[in-house]
Amino acid sequence: MLHQPHSSLSQKRIDVTTGCRGTGLRISGGWTRELARVDYRPLQPLGGRRHAPDRRRMVIRSPNGAARSVRAIRRSSRPMTLMWSVKTTYHSPGTREEHDKRASTKGVTELKHEMTSRQRVLTALSLKEPDRVPIDLGQAGGDGITIRAYENLIRHLGLPDRQIRISAKSSQSALVDDDVLERFRVDFRRLDLGPPDGWKDQPVGEDGYIDEFGLVRRRPPGGFYYDLVASPMAEIDSVEGIAQYRWPDPDDPGRYRGLKERAEQLYNETDYAVVLQVNCAFFLRCAELRGWESFFMDLAGDPDFASALMNRYLDIKLRMAERALEEVGENLDIVLVSTDDFGMTDRTIVSPRMYRDVIKPIQRRMFDFFKERTRAVRFLHTDGAVYPLIEDFIELGAEALNPIQVSAAGMGDTAKLKAEFGERLAFWGAIDTHRVLPYGRPDEVREEVRRRIRDLAPGGGYVLCSVHNIQPEVPPENVVAMFDAAYELGRYPLTV
Repeated sequence: MLHQPHSSLSQKRIDVTTGCRGTGLRISGGWTRELARVDYRPLQPLGGRRHAPDRRRMVIRSPNGAARSVRAIRRSSRPMTLMWSVKTTYHSPGTREEHDKRASTKGVTELKHEMTSRQRVLTALSLKEPDRVPIDLGQAGGDGITIRAYENLIRHLGLPDRQIRISAKSSQSALVDDDVLERFRVDFRRLDLGPPDGWKDQPVGEDGYIDEFGLVRRRPPGGFYYDLVASPMAEIDSVEGIAQYRWPDPDDPGRYRGLKERAEQLYNETDYAVVLQVNCAFFLRCAELRGWESFFMDLAGDPDFASALMNRYLDIKLRMAERALEEVGENLDIVLVSTDDFGMTDRTIVSPRMYRDVIKPIQRRMFDFFKERTRAVRFLHTDGAVYPLIEDFIELGAEALNPIQVSAAGMGDTAKLKAEFGERLAFWGAIDTHRVLPYGRPDEVREEVRRRIRDLAPGGGYVLCSVHNIQPEVPPENVVAMFDAAYELGRYPLTV
């Protein structure tokens, strides 16, 4: 139910009450009179997208005839949350020609009012223009920062020293703290599963470990990352061997302890977009289990065995995802479906034909699983030169593609990507980590941000972050330049 505000517009605030929750609209502009009336009427749903919200419109009129149209958006079956796109139209007497002449100087102004982070993200991922381009750092997948780079950034920002928490041990990426996320106006918050009760990584040698799948990794002296050094299924060559392998327990209660409470807190007590981390990547994980050479020979010479291995691995991950979704319920906005990389710098890892014959049917099973169980936006991370496969990803059900590795073949012309796929797919990433972030000056970083916003942000459908994790050699000044430029240049209507 909507109420007339108790205060005048000179205070530049209109209070709007929904049936479940109150929210407010801050009006920019010079109105000084009392609000005349509010008209409220329903609109049709947006574009038929499955996760598109319902829409309502309020028309706010002042006594002098000026009108402001305010679009309110809510996801069906959720309490209404209002989202603003404010348009001011000046009405005056005289002929149409006289009015048009005045409008050319006095004009029709359109302002995008400040949204909450969740509103901003859901609008952008619905391929509509929010108030500004959403910003991400380390909250989805392939969008983070390595521990060394994070330590440098914290010192540069003058923030207190702290114990760095690890997001991914093998890649040595950091969990980004709230004070850093707030400094860079990051619009997302991640929701992770916990460690299993029944397994702790086993130390190997000076600086190595065995994980719960049996993979052995070791960090070389002076290295930044843990490299794969032993593949536990290298000698297994039959479907029976796959069945007899010691697989992790997907129902281990430690994985889900406290997940429901954390999801409820993030979703109901903050306005951030919530990203559930249930990464079901299977392709590269199976290459590690078998060993890279053996697995690629399996794909070519024994695709039935390769498919059996990938499906068994996916069984484990989908069961984890199922349990997580049961705990989280409706308290999420985006689900990380997979971080399988299908591209190298100059080409796809396997031929498009092999991908479609062997891998895509298993991916279809994965995407169908999420389509059937959640309305959350489906996020797909895949590195490299994946232009030949983007149409396949869309057909499978990917809704947001990351990281848009602009240094890879076919991925650098982001204007072309937007023109070809932008009406069906959101882009997430695209700020170059190959040359610009590590070796460019802050002004070059700013120009990179400007270019990607210009190419990918028109019409919505763009989330800005780096291409994969920010590496140790990236100067902290460039990290600051990237996020500050994103906030400044990413405001709608775009002027880049």
